[in-house]
Amino acid sequence: MVQEHSDKLIDVTIDFLDGNLNTALPADGASLTRDWITALKKEDGFDELITALQALQQELASESTQTSRVRELVKKLGELTARAMPEAADLYYSALTDLVRALTSFGQRLATEQQLPINKHNS
Repeated sequence: MVQEHSDKLIDVTIDFLDGNLNTALPADGASLTRDWITALKKEDGFDELITALQALQQELASESTQTSRVRELVKKLGELTARAMPEAADLYYSALTDLVRALTSFGQRLATEQQLPINKHNS
């Protein structure tokens, strides 16, 4: 059951990160970060990753979300996830590789944005 939930969470996150930035909603990002924080709190050794996720969640909830800060946090999440991969079970290695790729790609796409598209939904 835990594996099934983890697989689904990874798949949903990758789908979100690979999606169209212009259709991303703050609630989607906030929901995903909440789900990841909840899942990681059940495991040992992910305090730094949890802290980064909490910072991202706060930034996304901010009235004046800063694209540069979100980009910085997404990059950090990619790096932390890549560092955690050697400790992951073989079962998750492929999925985590895909997740790191999606985080990296999302961060690069954010680098070309002047304003986060999600802020457009708040206007």
